[in-house]
Amino acid sequence: MGFAQDISLRKQHEDNERKFATRKNALLEVLSHDLSAPLVNIQGFASLLSVHFKYKENDQLQDAIQMLEEVARRNVHLIRTFVDQEALETAKVALLKERLDVVLRTTQSVEQLKASEAALRKEFRLKSSHPSIFLWVDEAKFSQVISNLLSNAIKFTPDGGVITVRIEEQPDQVLLSVSDTGIGIPARLQDKVFLPFTRAKRPGLRGEEPTGLGLSLVKGIVELHDGRIWLESEEHKGTTFFVAFPKP
Repeated sequence: MGFAQDISLRKQHEDNERKFATRKNALLEVLSHDLSAPLVNIQGFASLLSVHFKYKENDQLQDAIQMLEEVARRNVHLIRTFVDQEALETAKVALLKERLDVVLRTTQSVEQLKASEAALRKEFRLKSSHPSIFLWVDEAKFSQVISNLLSNAIKFTPDGGVITVRIEEQPDQVLLSVSDTGIGIPARLQDKVFLPFTRAKRPGLRGEEPTGLGLSLVKGIVELHDGRIWLESEEHKGTTFFVAFPKP
């Protein structure tokens, strides 16, 4: 009787843990996309306004635009820091795996970022070996991997640059890569970028403040799925992050 009761209590605890993880993932998704995206839009438009009115003799207007851009930038940073910290702390919660079309989900993430970062004048490319590729993954956590890698590429790629996402189905794994034509990562920092609160963190080209958590979070999520992550980079010549998810 006692043994059966222990099993019942353990199952109830696991069910409650999964429900909590589902609600928390949904909240983090809202914070990451639905709240930060409008602020990124405001930041981008403020930057455009600043350029447009740069040579106008109206100091009051310039000050107002700069304040708008700074407030938006600070709040985006605050939201993303909170999301990364919460996700890092709960990364070991049981995965809520489902059969997911990773091509469709990645396309959606790219389109969301293209819309929110429209003012940055970067080109986004998405290439896939098949129209649909399916994996058993935690959708919310997979989305965090894509979002963090794309955000990282955006931060370190100048206007006019190209960000390319590739998805390739191989016999025993699905290989995803995010490449940019940005400033690259110095060799001395490459073995440190996946460490939490790393000293390898750098501000973005528009002054975005780093948290030192994003790539550490990505590595943790990928490894939870029994995957691997690595990078190839050369300073001033861009960076490519590779993520390999094993096929079931």
